[in-house]
Amino acid sequence: MGWLILTGKSVKCINCSANLDVPEGVNQIFCVYCGTQNLLADVLEIPGLTLICLSCNTKNKDDHLFCSKCGGKLKEKCPCCGQAHPFNTVFCPVKGLNIKEYKGKKPDLSSETKAEEFNSKGLDLYKKQKYEEAIKYYDKAIEADPLFPQPWNNKGIIYYSQDKLEEAIKCYDKAIELHTDYGDAWNNKGKIFDRQKRYKEAIRCFDKAIEADPDCGDAWNSKGKVLYSQWKYDEALECFIRASNIKPEDLNILNNRGEALFAMGKFYEAIECYDKALKIKSSHSRSRNNKEKALKELHK
Repeated sequence: MGWLILTGKSVKCINCSANLDVPEGVNQIFCVYCGTQNLLADVLEIPGLTLICLSCNTKNKDDHLFCSKCGGKLKEKCPCCGQAHPFNTVFCPVKGLNIKEYKGKKPDLSSETKAEEFNSKGLDLYKKQKYEEAIKYYDKAIEADPLFPQPWNNKGIIYYSQDKLEEAIKCYDKAIELHTDYGDAWNNKGKIFDRQKRYKEAIRCFDKAIEADPDCGDAWNSKGKVLYSQWKYDEALECFIRASNIKPEDLNILNNRGEALFAMGKFYEAIECYDKALKIKSSHSRSRNNKEKALKELHK
């Protein structure tokens, strides 16, 4: 789901059409004349502005239909006017109708809405580890909307967890075919190549994920792990630094960064990483063991 964030713009109230100045960095404003809450996904889209995915908070180009990170829908076809508006738009900016009420008067859900519901049901089942049932719902989502990439990625995640790597790759490839800037799908595909020791292909996938979403800490971390396994400690460290800047409280990333520093003989800096991790979780055994190992090297 996505919202259109407007900054430094003047918009019209959806109720009384009064001009409202939009402060920097907000996604809703109440009309000072009639008191109506204006969600900034409710106004007409202005080219060049940024769509924010509500599912994962990733910034996307305004012409994207799907999130570059998680593959979630940013826009949906409006049942009132037939045009695509940001997901969760309340009032149709063309017809001025309440979209939810308009849908309620129609007996059948659109294929896109059905696909969203099937995909969400599949995610719920996946979280409960009911994998085969989840796949059935992902297949229903794909049948309802063949252009929806997220259920393909979600199927791939299940196949990966079941060690069905080739089937998982096929799913990720289909997701990427439908949405070439799908960062999560690229990252997931890269993890399979890493596991298969196909390192050049893995790096290419992680680079594609980072290109789609430069703030994907997981992709930076995954790329760093591949470089570390190839003894490219300087390059690996750069990736881990980028990853830890994005996800500063991720214990695994902090330890990966510390281990790269340790491999470079920078024991004091490595200990600083382990201390940060232990400050977040004092019982974290990997951090404690790594710190003890670094301290021993200092006392040699």
